[in-house]
Order: sequence, then C-alpha cells, then structure tokens
Amino acid sequence: MKKGRCSPIISMANVIVIVLCLIFSILPAAIANPRTELVYKFCGVEQADNVSEFNQNYANAIVAMEPEIKSNKFSIYGEGLAPNRIFVLAQCMDDLSKEDCQICFSAIKTQLPGCFPHISGRVFFDGCFMRFENYSFFYESSSPHDVKRCSDAVNLKNDQFRDVATKVVKDVVTMAPVHGGYAEGRRKTYGLSVYGMAICWNTLDEKACSDCLSNASTAVLDCLPSIEARSLSVGCYFRYSEFESSNGSNFFNSKGAIFMYLVFILVAVGVCIIAILVGYIVGTTLHEKRVKHQTKHNGDSSDLESSVMKRSLHFKYSTLEKSTDNFSEERKIGQGGFGEVFKGTLPDGREIAIKRMFLTTKIRNEEISNEIDIIGQAQHQHLVRFLGCCFTADDSFLVYEYLENKSLDLILFDPKKKKELDWKKRLKIVEGTAEGLEYLHNDCQVRIIHRDIKPSNILLDSKYRPKIADFGLARVNIREKGSAPLVIAGTLYVMKHLNLD
Repeated sequence: MKKGRCSPIISMANVIVIVLCLIFSILPAAIANPRTELVYKFCGVEQADNVSEFNQNYANAIVAMEPEIKSNKFSIYGEGLAPNRIFVLAQCMDDLSKEDCQICFSAIKTQLPGCFPHISGRVFFDGCFMRFENYSFFYESSSPHDVKRCSDAVNLKNDQFRDVATKVVKDVVTMAPVHGGYAEGRRKTYGLSVYGMAICWNTLDEKACSDCLSNASTAVLDCLPSIEARSLSVGCYFRYSEFESSNGSNFFNSKGAIFMYLVFILVAVGVCIIAILVGYIVGTTLHEKRVKHQTKHNGDSSDLESSVMKRSLHFKYSTLEKSTDNFSEERKIGQGGFGEVFKGTLPDGREIAIKRMFLTTKIRNEEISNEIDIIGQAQHQHLVRFLGCCFTADDSFLVYEYLENKSLDLILFDPKKKKELDWKKRLKIVEGTAEGLEYLHNDCQVRIIHRDIKPSNILLDSKYRPKIADFGLARVNIREKGSAPLVIAGTLYVMKHLNLD
C-alpha cells in the first residue's frame, strides 16, 4: 500500500521556513529583558476583615488590569466594597517593551498575595512596580515606608565618582518631571561612567513627581561612593549605577551589532537559496521515479475494506445512523480539521464515540488504513479503545469507546469544572498519560511517536482516568529503528505541515 510522503521540495521548503523562523525569533529573544529581579517587598500589619473576600477582590482586579497593562504598561483599579475593597496600581519602567512588561507583570502579580491577609503591600522589581491598599492611594508621592538600597561595593575613585554621580542624578531629576515622568541620563568623565534612571508613577502630576524625585535623589546621594543605589518610593523610582541597565541600550543601538545582524541575515538567505536549488533538483528526480510506479496501488480501497471485514471490526452504517439519531447536531460532541465526533448508543446500551472523517477516497485509503493498522496493535489501559469502523461512498467512520468526562481541556479551562480536579487527580492524569506515552514509544509492536499531545487529546473516564486519543491519525513514515518500525502520530492538520523525511 502506498504510504503518504512529503516531497523533497516541500521538505526543503519546510527546513527553510524553520531556519528563518529561528533566526528572527532568536534575535529578539536575546534582546528581551523583562527585569523580574526582586528589589524590595513590603507588607503592612493591619489585616482584612474578610480574607476570602479581600483575596477574591484582588484576583478580580488583576484580571481587569491585564488588558490595560498589555496596551499601556500601566493600570490602576478598585474592586469590591468597604471594608474589604482593594485598590491596585501596577506600572512598568518606560524602557521595557510591551512584551517584556507583560512578563514582568505576570511575575510581580504573584508576589503580592504573599502579603495576605494584610490589607497593604508593595513590590519593586527592577522592571516594574505594584502596590495594593484598602484605600485610594494613587496620588501619594511619599510614605514613611519609602526606602533606599545602597550597594556594598564602592568606587575607589571616591571624590571623582561622587562628582560624576551627583551630576547625573541632578540631570535626571530635572528632566523626568517635564518629560512625562521618565528620564535617563549618563556621564563619562575621569574615565568613569555613571548612568541614571528616574520614573514617576503615571498618577502623579508634574509637581508631585518633582517632589518625589527630589526626595529620592537626596536618598541615593547618601549612598555615595557606592557604585549603585536605588530609591524605592510609593510615588517614584530612582536608580544610579556604574552599569547601564536600561533596555534602551539594547542590541540594536550598536552599529557593530547591526552590521553583524545584516551579515547574519544575508548568509541565511544565501543558504536558503542554495537549499532551494538542491531541493528542486533532487525532488524533480525522485518525483519522476514515483510517477512510474503510481499505477501499482489502485486496489487499495478494496484491500482496506477486506482487511477490516476479516478483523470483525465492521459496523453497519444503519447501526451508526440509528445510534446517533441520524447524526443529529444534539449528538455532536466535537469537531476538528478532519471531521466530526458524535456520541452514539448501541442497541445493547453501550455508549460509543463515532468519528466521521471527511476525506477523499485517495486520502481515506492511506489515512484510515494507517489508523486501523496502528491502533489495532496498540492496546493499553491509558489509550482510547478502538471498537471498529464503517465505510460508505462519501464518508469513513471510526468507532471508539465513549468516555464520560470527555477531553481534559473542557474541564481544565472551565472556571467551574476545573475545581473538580484536585491535585491528587491531576497527578494521576499526568502519571496515566505518561504511562500511555511510554507504551506508545517503547512497548507497542509499532513504535508510535505522538506529536500532538494536548489537553483535547487526553480523554477522561468517569473516575478521571486518562486515555490518550488520536495516536493513530498520522502521516506515516516507517523506518527501521533496530527491529521496531516507527510511526509518527498526530492530527492530520498539524502533521501535513511537518517534514517527516
């Protein structure tokens, strides 16, 4: 029987796409820096009247703030009723990209619940700030709990370093209030380099920002000759350092780096062009050879149905039609790129899952045969059990056991249903899935590599025991691996884009 193969031309194209994707994804990743290092955390002493309600108000506020953080890198929000009302502020440093800001916010929002059941707390990361209280604090510029952090390391050129650092601090304090509450500065003198950065939270006006940074500058200058210092205030953040930490001084600001980047791209494009030419020549040659032998495989359909009948796996179409009320929409329990899944009830009361696949005759001969060959040999307590199949002129049907709790994703991503999965059940699901994969990879007669493991392909029975599905739908590429043939399995839509050669 003819097995599905990707042509070398398509395979080479896939390789090229992968190479280019890697190039353009690795470079931004090297530049990204969300700066999620914890600098300072403070929790108040007063506790909430109703801890559960206060916690829930915090969770609701976080959800409401996320869209604004994503678009503006800043958000304030109030949630709930007194005395358990909560007010939250979060802001990223201006030099962070929106993507880095989301990463920083995702990390910092998990820190504040550590202050519960107290009704106040604040956290400073190097890239973002977050605070909550049970009152509206958004316009505060100072607090008794404002602190400074001085580095233990000192610059040996004491007086010269003090002079340069003082000038940088004054520059930044002057610029930030009149430039939207953010400024960076640097000076290089006496062979020394000092960098400064200041930011006010967006709720402060120009005067409040100026007052906050004035106090902050006084605090950090007391740290001299430390090589680095920070002022951490409820209204602003100030830092000076021997080392430039701003993301504004990234990879692309270097002319040499830009040149290397362009060279990297040109080399990659050249390699891709050569690969296309080689792939075209090899692919054309092999395609001509395959065309000569194509007529040898015209009898696949009859062979397939004969094989099915011999295995006693055949279901009558009328039986499946009756069990699903003529494949009514009410009986449909799922749909994918390859077809639909219906719930059926047999005359003896057994519940079954029927997969109707909309495939052409040519594809059906290849794919359904693969499915039956593979799953017929794969029998394990953590694999969905195959019961049989049915073929008509237009459709192909595969019949499986029906699992009451359906797929894991329907429970895991449902706010209410996911509560049914305590950690003990989740651990058993993970262990069961791992056992099923271990069997497919190492113990099955035909080695199967499932390339599409995801929650929707993990089904659960009435006791939440997992069973792996869709391990037979595959583009098959059998090779000798010792004595075990190899099958790479996954959903048709995903697998048709992969290079299996």
